[in-house]
Amino acid sequence: MTTGIDLDQYRQQCLDIYRVLNQGKWWFPRNTPRTLITEMTDTHRWNTARMLLRGAKNHEWRYSFGEIYAMSERSLDLMGDHAQDAFDRERQWRLEHPREWLQQTLLYRALVDGLPQPTTRRGRRQLGRLAMRAHHWSTCPRNRDLRTPDCTCDLARPLWAQDGDPK
Repeated sequence: MTTGIDLDQYRQQCLDIYRVLNQGKWWFPRNTPRTLITEMTDTHRWNTARMLLRGAKNHEWRYSFGEIYAMSERSLDLMGDHAQDAFDRERQWRLEHPREWLQQTLLYRALVDGLPQPTTRRGRRQLGRLAMRAHHWSTCPRNRDLRTPDCTCDLARPLWAQDGDPK
């Protein structure tokens, strides 16, 4: 029976998700060279973190398969009773709370490190301005260069002109 799925390609995608989420140094945009997270602009990091959260369920699914594939690559026998129980509990928690799980990964934490946090009034205000800039930056037809921190179109000028706006 043919499923129409290239299993080797799917296996590689799952391993890639597993490896990318377990590191906090690089971002791997689709069809472009990898980027150091420390060299990404705040708006780029914000948009990337939001994109990851929107796909949290799918990422969790692929991450879990990638985790199993990674363990089987090393020929490790980690499936004693206690290890299997711990693995099952962790997997169940991730299935029930995919966004919370994703927010704990090294990649997500590196992306949001240094961004305003919504725990204070000032932080919420800064985060709101960053969100407006990030939304405009990602949708403006004049700004298609990911290395440019700010869009130069007339619609964006008020978003950039606010005092105290984080870069």
